[in-house]
Amino acid sequence: MNAPTGKAFDYLNKEQENDVNSRESLSKQRIVLDQALRQIQQLNSKIQELEQQHQDYVHQQQNLIAAIAEICVSPIQEVQALRILIHRGEAACRQYLRSVLVKQRQTS
Repeated sequence: MNAPTGKAFDYLNKEQENDVNSRESLSKQRIVLDQALRQIQQLNSKIQELEQQHQDYVHQQQNLIAAIAEICVSPIQEVQALRILIHRGEAACRQYLRSVLVKQRQTS
């Protein structure tokens, strides 16, 4: 078997270099894809967490609206409670409902 000539040797070296570069490129791509996959998984976890928080919030609001309907004896009180809930939040609404209960106890 003949030893590779200069051109053949250069060609083999270039092919080997291309293989190494190709492997390095694939390795870098794999790293980037792994990082992207981890980010997607983190985002999916965050989405699930936010969905659960939203469900909890909706459930709390439903309970609060049921409490408004149960505690308030007049439509005016109900409207006031809902306005407070919308404009000032849950804590202020609960405080208003407590004051309505106190007034009801004082009058009875």
